[in-house]
Amino acid sequence: MNFQISLYNRNEAFLRIINNLPKKRKEVYLTIQQHKNCTLEKIARILKCRPSDISGRVTELKKCFLIKENKILDSQRTGNSITSYIILNEDERIDLVNKHYILLRDEKDKIINDINKYDNLSKESKKILLLRVDKINKEIKALKKVI
Repeated sequence: MNFQISLYNRNEAFLRIINNLPKKRKEVYLTIQQHKNCTLEKIARILKCRPSDISGRVTELKKCFLIKENKILDSQRTGNSITSYIILNEDERIDLVNKHYILLRDEKDKIINDINKYDNLSKESKKILLLRVDKINKEIKALKKVI
C-alpha cells in the first residue's frame, strides 16, 4: 500500500512539473513525447517554426532532465549529423538528477578542500574558486526545483 502511495505521489509531482513548464518549452516537450525520437528539425517542422526558435527550449528540457539525447542520425536534407531526443521516464530522470547532484557535491567538496589545504593561494585564486562554489550551489538549488 505504501509503495502505491509513493508511486502516486511521485507521478503527481512529475505531472505538476510538466504542467508548470512555460508554454514553448511545454509544446516542445509534448511534441517529443507524441512523436518519439524527434530531431530539432522535426520538432520545428511540427511546431511550424525555425529550429533556432526552439533549440533553447530543447537545451532547457535537457538541463531539467526531462529529455535526453537518443541517437545521432544523418540529416536527409543536409547530410550532416543531427541528434534525436526522447522523453526520460521518471526513474531515469531521478537517477540522472541524483548522479548530477553527486557530481556537483564532489566538485564543491574538492574546491573547498583545496581552498582550506593551500594557504599560499592568492586572494584572486580564492575569489575565483569561491565564485565556482557559488555557481555550484545555484546549480544544486536548481536541481532541487526539478525534482
